[in-house]
Amino acid sequence: MIPITASFYQHLQEEIIRLQADYTATLERLKVAREQGDLSENGAYRYAKMELGNLSRQLRELHQVFNQAHIQEKTQTDCIAFGSIVELSTNQKRVTYTLVSQFESDPRHYKISMESPLGRALVHKRVGDIVLFHAPAGIITYTITAVH
Repeated sequence: MIPITASFYQHLQEEIIRLQADYTATLERLKVAREQGDLSENGAYRYAKMELGNLSRQLRELHQVFNQAHIQEKTQTDCIAFGSIVELSTNQKRVTYTLVSQFESDPRHYKISMESPLGRALVHKRVGDIVLFHAPAGIITYTITAVH
């Protein structure tokens, strides 16, 4: 089972519906292009066929995640776990991350995977703990200042 947040579950549902609509529309474009004659020189046909393959692959991947996913609520604990919002500080800056699954990880929006190097370093830690993180630029020392 893949733990995901309720908001990501909703996002998956919406994305599957959108891709299914795109698939249906592309199938119709493929049908129209096929009726235009010689398929060997029909760019619209080749493009629609390629797009259909891409949509089919995306739908398979999303269905695979969706079928294995379960909504996991954040447990009320002082230890860092799935769904925790963690405030970290270094000598130079403060940053807040939310720990999520690898499928909803989005570092630009401060959502990091529990399977990422930083995520693994944070799991089961508490406020006041010091975490050493091996980043590409070198070792970063974080102090955990809050866990929500």
